Amino acid sequence: FVSTHAHDQRSSAMTSARLKTLVGARAAKRFVAYFQVSAETGRGIAELQSTILNLASALPHMNSKVPAPYAVLRTKLQHMVTVDDVFFLRRSDWPRVAEEAGVNDEGTALLLFDAWGIVMTMPTQQRQLTTRSLPIVLQPKRLPSILRKVITFDADSKQNVTDGILKHMDLDHIWTPDICPPELQGAMLDLVHASELGFPIVTDQGGDQYATLIPSMLEADRTTADEIYTNLSSRLPLEENAAVFITFSSMPRRFTAQLHVQLHALAVEHGWWEHGCVIASKAEGEFDAYGRVLFDVPEARIRIESCGSTSIRHHVLSKIEALRRMSFSGISVEDVKMICTDGHEEERELNRGELSILAKRGRVHSICDYGEEDKKLLLDDVQWFLASVFDNVTFNVLTEKSLRRQNSDGLSDEFHNASRFLMGQQKTSVSPDILYFLQQLAESEDPHQLRDLALKNYRWLQNAGAARLHLNAIWMMYRRSSEGTSPDYFIAVPLRPRRVSKWTLAAEDAVSISCGQQCLLPDAEDARPEARALQAVFRRLVSCMRILSSKFGDKFVGILWNGEYLTPEERHAIEYVSDAKFCFVREPAELHVHVDDRLEFVEAVIHSVQSHVQELTAQLEKKLGAISSVERDLGSVQRLLGEMQATSADTLPSLGKEQSAILAKMDSVLTQIH
Repeated sequence: FVSTHAHDQRSSAMTSARLKTLVGARAAKRFVAYFQVSAETGRGIAELQSTILNLASALPHMNSKVPAPYAVLRTKLQHMVTVDDVFFLRRSDWPRVAEEAGVNDEGTALLLFDAWGIVMTMPTQQRQLTTRSLPIVLQPKRLPSILRKVITFDADSKQNVTDGILKHMDLDHIWTPDICPPELQGAMLDLVHASELGFPIVTDQGGDQYATLIPSMLEADRTTADEIYTNLSSRLPLEENAAVFITFSSMPRRFTAQLHVQLHALAVEHGWWEHGCVIASKAEGEFDAYGRVLFDVPEARIRIESCGSTSIRHHVLSKIEALRRMSFSGISVEDVKMICTDGHEEERELNRGELSILAKRGRVHSICDYGEEDKKLLLDDVQWFLASVFDNVTFNVLTEKSLRRQNSDGLSDEFHNASRFLMGQQKTSVSPDILYFLQQLAESEDPHQLRDLALKNYRWLQNAGAARLHLNAIWMMYRRSSEGTSPDYFIAVPLRPRRVSKWTLAAEDAVSISCGQQCLLPDAEDARPEARALQAVFRRLVSCMRILSSKFGDKFVGILWNGEYLTPEERHAIEYVSDAKFCFVREPAELHVHVDDRLEFVEAVIHSVQSHVQELTAQLEKKLGAISSVERDLGSVQRLLGEMQATSADTLPSLGKEQSAILAKMDSVLTQIH
């Protein structure tokens, strides 16, 4: 076992005896040694190296002979490096090189040479690279010099990674051909990701942002971020929410690094630093919330501050919980508390127990008393987080209270039973965002909030229904009464999600369904509970958002789930409308919308882009002003040198030549600035 940063006093608390206790009796039997090392002071390095060499020497097969062709292959590779300066081979070329050296089993030879460090097989996450085209580096010792261009303290190279972000479009300028062959750039980037020196930045929907976060390149100084936060506070008169404090059992640096990546979509430009970030969100093109997330690594604590809509706080909480569940299951949440600040001298703190009590009462809000003033404490997202972290007890009690309240209004408990079923699946298939969406369906009476949440989770809704039939639209099923004595029949109508307007149906594209009841559930018995639960969710969504059919008396019965019972004519009509009248958009989430509604989504994107362009323009004008100031200073220096040259040309000819060279250099600098 090896622990780093031995120069830090906090690292000295661990001992071999305590480590044996932590790993358990079974692993303790294989315990060899524990070293505390420091790359800063050199402590423990020599002892560690000596121990590794002694242990390695005692391993089986050490000093055993290998087939003579392996030595020939090794000599051949050394010749390719020293004489031909070959940096790498493609995997497809390796068998030929091995065969020329007389090696029959090229695969074993590659594994052995890779283990020896003679070559290095590069990792890859690129779909376009097959196994045969994977690069094999023959000069592994050159790789650090390539990495130093993006992971460095060198002032010139630090400019390649601004705010810890490496933009992939800049790689051609960073890794020039003399430093890294163009064919190797992708593999080098994959090496950064595979070794967790950097993390790829993606959208919430998994789309590639073509950028990588390099945590070690984040600034430790938070001065710029604090200035940005202060500027947001002065520009946006939004009400301050209670701060949330989450304490974990431990907080590895990889956890905070990956959380940085998860929050990138909300992060304000230049608002990142090593131990936190400034975040902001927009609704309808205007800022509706801002805040900051602070990492206290020694105390294993995260602090979330926010102003305005609590949706931004929920976004952070959901990312924390999703990251913890998926990648850091060994980290547990030990405590959650909230503190009301709001500029008052006396703070009100609510610990986990008090928050749980409020949840058991079914209260969505609490009141922080400040003399004559009352401040609402929004608890929805924090109650959800408590429920998700602490075995759903809080959430289930909360929905029981909601159930009693809504049953008093005459509503069915079908949706709540469905929610409980889906929550039981949360460790496998249902994300924290979906759980929050289900809670808001149970609690919220704001159709605009539900619309925004439904849009954000539309991909899940579509995967739950339309994707099973490989359709671009969700088809809503209605039971329609016939005139006269004819029996009722079913129709399927495509749902039209909208960005601003109320959601509706494409009534003109309705299709009559002959076996409507059979289309609501799958054939497989094991899928029926999930199908029934999701049908209940859709019924609740239709009720809350008042999605009405075009004909009075139509009764919504669920979504089209099973296409096995559609006639060929019905399937053709549904597939044609889904393909011809629904198009793909990326904002505010990846979904398919009706062509007549596309303008709403495009206008929202345009408005967002315009706001971003205005912000960038203001920053650019500020930078141009600074450049103009430098240019004026350089002009002054140039004139001064010209005067010096004229004065000294006769008396000191050699010095005049040096001044001419300086003037030429200044002209070059000015040209570069222009």
